[in-house]
Amino acid sequence: MGTNDKDLEIQKYLQGDLSQEELAQFEEKIAKDPDLAGEVRDYKNLENGLESAGLDAFKAEVLEWEQDYLRETPDTGQPALPGKIIDFKKYIRIAAAVALLLAAGIYFYSSRTVSSETLYTQYYQQYPDMLTKRGDSVTGGPGEEFLLAGIDAYNNKNFEAAAANLQRYLDAVPEQKGIALYLAISQMELDQFKLAETNFRLAREDPAFRQQALWYEALLNLKAGKEGKSKAILETILNDEHHYRKKQAEKLLNALG
Repeated sequence: MGTNDKDLEIQKYLQGDLSQEELAQFEEKIAKDPDLAGEVRDYKNLENGLESAGLDAFKAEVLEWEQDYLRETPDTGQPALPGKIIDFKKYIRIAAAVALLLAAGIYFYSSRTVSSETLYTQYYQQYPDMLTKRGDSVTGGPGEEFLLAGIDAYNNKNFEAAAANLQRYLDAVPEQKGIALYLAISQMELDQFKLAETNFRLAREDPAFRQQALWYEALLNLKAGKEGKSKAILETILNDEHHYRKKQAEKLLNALG
């Protein structure tokens, strides 16, 4: 995929213009490609920054500028190709111009630091279903119907049903501690912080899910407004040379100050 195609796909993803099939494929790409995930996060951060500063009107004006630009090509003055959509890289350049205005003393943003809630939104992505993809379900085992129903609900973002069914499965098969990761994420989505924390710690006991459980427990505490506990977990991640979220943990820790 070329750079322009990737930019357009990111834009469609953020604007909700992908079909269900395209959305599933793109989210799988994000899960597998840290660089792509970082680009998506950068674009999302830009939009979140404008919105959190109350600059919705400015954002709308930026988009209008871009539409004006697309009505004519810069060299010929002829109408632009139909169906062409907003150039995100130009959007970023406009944001950079705003930063220069800020440096000159023009006030757009408040001086407060980024909130825990905002950082949670920027860094959180639902962990993908690796169980059915790898064929790890317990075929014919006890509680299998609860596992399958729970993961199906999890994939469809029905977190209440996911939590209920995955809890039933763990009650039936307590040794399958890795399942607690999906249960805890579902509970985090439901703001059931204490239950989620208990299950993230349970998931840590499964070597296959320990790294994921640590990362999501850090995000859980961020969502709950417990920055100190989140920082402590992020420090633990940084001390693990091979942790899959080490770079993101470092950036998040720096953002927390």
